[in-house]
Amino acid sequence: MSSDSTDLPDTGTNRIGSDDLDDLMELLADHRRRYALYYLRKQKSAVEMDELASRIAEWDSSAGDRERILTELRHKHLPKMEETGIIERNGDKVQRDDANGPIDRYLDLACEIEGLP
Repeated sequence: MSSDSTDLPDTGTNRIGSDDLDDLMELLADHRRRYALYYLRKQKSAVEMDELASRIAEWDSSAGDRERILTELRHKHLPKMEETGIIERNGDKVQRDDANGPIDRYLDLACEIEGLP
């Protein structure tokens, strides 16, 4: 990514540079971040973090309990996604901030491979 911005590029096309592609792939490398993005991209407005954690727990058979997922979301996954500009947090609510961004075609493919809605 460029040194003057941590946001994924908004080029108006699906073409991105290699540094940005590295960042995008890093976001998608963790299944819980992917699950969060699958869910958030289908929502028309911000969702509560509890709701997001519950949905991830439903999809992740290895997840353990919802509270653990919620803690990981708050301290690990959501900050990383927010840093790249793909989500926006406001208190305990979160939403996608780059609808139809370059990540969507990769999310479509990953979601199809994982067989999630």
